[in-house]
Amino acid sequence: MLCRFNSLVFAALFGAILAVSPAGVAQENCSNYFSREADEWMARVNYELPALRLPKELDVIQICLDTPPKDFNAVLERAGSPFGLPLRCIGQSVKTARRQKGERAKGKIVGTCKSPHGDPVDQRQVPCYTPNLAYYTHFVINSALACMHDPADPLDLREIFALINHESNFVFDISSAAGRGLMQLTTAGVAEFNGVFDKNGKRIEGQRSLKFWNQVAYNTACQIFAPVINENLKTRRTTRTLKTCEYIGSQDAHKRNMIVGLSLYKLYRERAREVINEYVAKLSPARRPGKADIDYMVKQLVRYMYNQGDGAGREAFFRMTAGDRPLDARTFQKDLENAAAHFVGRDVANFPRNVDVDLDVIEEKVGTCFIQ
Repeated sequence: MLCRFNSLVFAALFGAILAVSPAGVAQENCSNYFSREADEWMARVNYELPALRLPKELDVIQICLDTPPKDFNAVLERAGSPFGLPLRCIGQSVKTARRQKGERAKGKIVGTCKSPHGDPVDQRQVPCYTPNLAYYTHFVINSALACMHDPADPLDLREIFALINHESNFVFDISSAAGRGLMQLTTAGVAEFNGVFDKNGKRIEGQRSLKFWNQVAYNTACQIFAPVINENLKTRRTTRTLKTCEYIGSQDAHKRNMIVGLSLYKLYRERAREVINEYVAKLSPARRPGKADIDYMVKQLVRYMYNQGDGAGREAFFRMTAGDRPLDARTFQKDLENAAAHFVGRDVANFPRNVDVDLDVIEEKVGTCFIQ
């Protein structure tokens, strides 16, 4: 089934305006809720990045996520950005999101969020994926990556793509058993950023990942996120809470989800490095792996931590290396999963491998999902 597909004017982040006029096709049974918000989204983009000079009015393209039209590929293949994740990769990931009877392979449709402070409105129809939504998602994700970028310790952009691709397929309204939105944030993960406070306002838990936002908060690239994050931090939460609509939906929820998620990723990267480097330091020089191998092992451990938390990651690593076992990058992923399987189910333990499997599916279609 294909939504009505009219002419489209699309823009790539930091790039030139792109005009595309694909052939029109017909579609039924799509929800138009998101397309009704298109003008507001694009007004925000025009305000936040006026240099692009986007047209004030765009013809609406509605793409149902279950079976997008082939014409969409023409847009994805020709759009991109000089820094960040290519739109063609994000679009291909979105196209793999299966929606049937209100569910996807990786979660459920939670509905429409009309307010970040309310609950989702039940929505059984498949939301149409509009160019305005596609552009705004692409814009916020790459803006967040630019904001959190540290030239001295850069993010692995392909790895960030791989994680989001596996977790949500870049579909913002997805909800799994515990995760919410683009980066599938959990109550524990959100608490690491927002913190938990007693009745007197004293922090008693969390906020370990907040330091990564504080390091960049005043950078120019972060200014579009600052009002949202600052407002988010004003609330002193007394329990681990995650208001679904704060992290699922468009506009500010996109921004909040990405900054909190990337800060959490950086925290787990720091913790994984500490665990592995402490172990490597105890090895004799002849047994120590090289930097490239260590980087690969850190990446695999971060994946598991992102899914299960850094405590669980440390536990699995210590079991894997019990008895002074050597570290071998060639078998590290399998060894980590086997160790993790003693604490969780095999499907959870195999999370690092499944990230690779899902990434291969996308890159077989559109090529590498990384731009320097």
